[in-house]
Amino acid sequence: MAAVNVQSKPIVVSLIIPCYNYAHFLPEAVASVVAQTYSAWEIVIVDDGSRDATLAVAQQLIVAYPERQIRLFHQPNAGAAAARNTGARAAQGELLVFLDADDLLDPAFLERTVSQLQARPELGFVYTGMRMIGDDDHVWPSVPFDLRWLALDNFIPQHALVRAKAWQQVGGFDAAHFPHGFEDWDFWLRVVQSGWLGAHIAAPLVSYRRHGPSLSSAGVAHEWDARAQIIRKHPQLYGPRLVAWACARLARQPGREPAPLPQAHEITPGATVAATLFAAPQQRPRVTLRRRLVRAVPFALRFRVKCWLRRGQLALRSIAPWLFLAER
Repeated sequence: MAAVNVQSKPIVVSLIIPCYNYAHFLPEAVASVVAQTYSAWEIVIVDDGSRDATLAVAQQLIVAYPERQIRLFHQPNAGAAAARNTGARAAQGELLVFLDADDLLDPAFLERTVSQLQARPELGFVYTGMRMIGDDDHVWPSVPFDLRWLALDNFIPQHALVRAKAWQQVGGFDAAHFPHGFEDWDFWLRVVQSGWLGAHIAAPLVSYRRHGPSLSSAGVAHEWDARAQIIRKHPQLYGPRLVAWACARLARQPGREPAPLPQAHEITPGATVAATLFAAPQQRPRVTLRRRLVRAVPFALRFRVKCWLRRGQLALRSIAPWLFLAER
């Protein structure tokens, strides 16, 4: 562990920033936390075995913000889920935020989410809408919390504010079954099934960066393997037929290698102060006609149609083994 900045104010929120080869993005993520209008926080940076300058950049950030409490941990590469768990175990706050090193928070994120969680003890987490940045640029609004829809598709960003008590109650993220993605979906399902409720703020208070290769582009086969794991872990949400399909799919692939982590990126100099990303206009990527037409449909309707399609896909896949149509 590196040197720690000293701060006298009590810590309420711990922001865990796992970082794997994203040294060039890390200063912006930290700057977005420093710009928060709510100040009772600490940052826990977890260097997940990076091969770039993450460790050096994180140490420079600790020196750059001497009035803030920023701590640094280093571990061999174990994936995002394990890195988040490392940070959560070290956290001092009663509330947690898992902020990816390439993403950003709006300056009002903590102020608005903390007030909701403190006012409603039945809530385990609060999530917000998102703004896509990087290779894409548009607002990705949130939908109200509903367990029925959450069972079909994950709409809760990993950047939600969650109680440390809820994280402890469910045992954190499942790094064994979800080392390379979808661990947040499984986590939210377990939190809700433990008795906690969720709430949402529609305003886009998180910026999610799309760039280059990512876990979300790991492939259709990886996605369905992860969905099979979700169904097998939460059988009460899906019923016996889907559970049988999930077990059959996972049993056919005992030696399958997990999807690879993103490729390392070269560090690029010069990080923009994060707060300006929410105030200053940016050069927008080209938006195709097809995407414009899709965005013209209300987001809530788009999401429900997507969930209905997921339900149909799951139903077809659940009977596929018996029709000899299952994926090989």
